[in-house]
Amino acid sequence: MYQTRAILNHCQRPWRMLFTLFFPFPWRLRNPTPLPISKLADNPSPEFFYERHDYIPVIRNMLIFQWRDSRIRALYRLYDAICLQDEMEAVHEATYIWGRLDWQLKDWPDPKDPDPERYAVLAGIMEGLVESFNWRLGLGICRDRRKASQKRMEKRRCDPEPLEQCPSWPDHVPPSPRPVFLSIKDWSREQVEASTRPYFKRRNIIGNTGSLMFV
Repeated sequence: MYQTRAILNHCQRPWRMLFTLFFPFPWRLRNPTPLPISKLADNPSPEFFYERHDYIPVIRNMLIFQWRDSRIRALYRLYDAICLQDEMEAVHEATYIWGRLDWQLKDWPDPKDPDPERYAVLAGIMEGLVESFNWRLGLGICRDRRKASQKRMEKRRCDPEPLEQCPSWPDHVPPSPRPVFLSIKDWSREQVEASTRPYFKRRNIIGNTGSLMFV
């Protein structure tokens, strides 16, 4: 009820949003048209993210939205957030995926993106999610959101949950044909390069994905 009231009070098109959530056609919500990396890099602001994903901080927590959402949509939201340097939304989206127990990473569908640069970034993000989730599982933190008390974490280290596996499709995605640089405000290129994970480097991408580790 709180989320519905928040949509009515703050969403630019509240009734349209509610109608879309309750009566979508088709059943799954459509993904906004994917943008090239250069378009996102030229608009590094949270406002641009919210223009593309209308009032996502509220509707992301609604059960009706989660029924209509899809793994492909979530992956592209994460792509937008990382390319827009929106670390907070990248954290929120990765946390949302972490909490979706019905979404096993090994079953993630191939987006088959026609843009080779964007496809390389998506594949890198997918591998980054696997690395992040397995790091947390190794700490004894569970995806079912049980409180990570010290006693429980020690027990889970001795009897850990099965690690997440990467789907097969990222292995078949070639590196970006052109170097991709995802700049960060107030960071030098050297700092961004030093923070780039191997799954990005081998795909000809320089960019920070540290936000994935803060799930």
